[in-house]
Amino acid sequence: GLIDASVTVTSKGWQFWLGAAALVATAILVSFNLRTWTKFFVVLFFLSVVGVIIAVVLMLLNGRDDFRAALSGFGMEYDAVIATARENGYAGGESFSWKNTIGAMPLAFASFGYSIVSTYAAGEVRAPRKTLLKALLTALAISVAIVFIMMAVAARSFRHDFLGSITYLANVVPDEYALSAPPFYFFFAAMLTDSTILIAVMGVSFAIAFFVALPPTFLIATRSLFAWSFDRIIPTKVSEVDERTHSPLIANAVVLVITLIFLAIIVYGPSEFLTLLFTAGAAELLTFI
Repeated sequence: GLIDASVTVTSKGWQFWLGAAALVATAILVSFNLRTWTKFFVVLFFLSVVGVIIAVVLMLLNGRDDFRAALSGFGMEYDAVIATARENGYAGGESFSWKNTIGAMPLAFASFGYSIVSTYAAGEVRAPRKTLLKALLTALAISVAIVFIMMAVAARSFRHDFLGSITYLANVVPDEYALSAPPFYFFFAAMLTDSTILIAVMGVSFAIAFFVALPPTFLIATRSLFAWSFDRIIPTKVSEVDERTHSPLIANAVVLVITLIFLAIIVYGPSEFLTLLFTAGAAELLTFI
C-alpha cells in the first residue's frame, strides 16, 4: 500500500500541489512573530531527527550479513551488485582519490555550509556577535558529529564498495537495478526491519526534514529583499514590517509567488530548466566556498 501511494504522489499533479501546500504553509507560518514560528519548527526539527536515530540503531543492531540477507528479499544479491557494477565500468570506491574528494566538496557544502543562513537574520538577534557565532559553530559541530555517526554505521552495515556499486547501477546502468526505489540511506536502513511503524516513522521524519529546511530559505530570500529595498533597488514598500507580528508580510508574499512560479516550471516545464537550475545551484555553492 505504501509503495502504491509513493507511485501515486510522483505524478506531476501531486508533485505540484504537495509542493504548493508546503510553500503556502511555510509562508503563513513565517508571517507570525519570529519567536513563535521558530519554536514550531524546532519541534519539527527534533521529529525529523527521530528517523535518523531509528536508522542508526537499526544499523548498530544489524551487520553486513543481516543486510545481505535482507537485500535478497528485495530481489537483489549483495555480491552480484558489486560484480555487475564492476563489469559495467565502476572502478570501486575503496581507494582514496583527491579528484573525487574535491569533486564532492559542493555536495558537502550543501550539507554543512548553509549554517551561515543565520547571518541573514543578524539584525533580529540580540548580541549577534556572540549569539550568532555560537549558534553557527554549535549547529555545524552537531551536524558533523551526526553525519560521521551515520557514515560510520553505514560503512559497517553496507560497506563503501556496495554503496558505490548500487548507486552506480541506479544512475548509469538502470536496467541492472531491480529495487523499487532509488538507492538512499533510509531505504537501506528500512530493509533491516519488518516493522511497518518504524519504516513509516523514518519515511515521515525524512519528509519533515525537507519542510524544516523551507523557513531558512524564506529567511534568506526575504532578508535579501529587505537589503535591496533599503538600497532603493526595489520599492521600499517591500521592506514594510507588520506592527503586530513584526514580520515582513509583503516580502513573504513576494517570495511565495516567485517560488510557486518556479515550482510550476520545475514540475511542468522542460527538462532543460532543471539543468539550468542545478547549474545555478552549483554556481551558488562554488561562490560560497
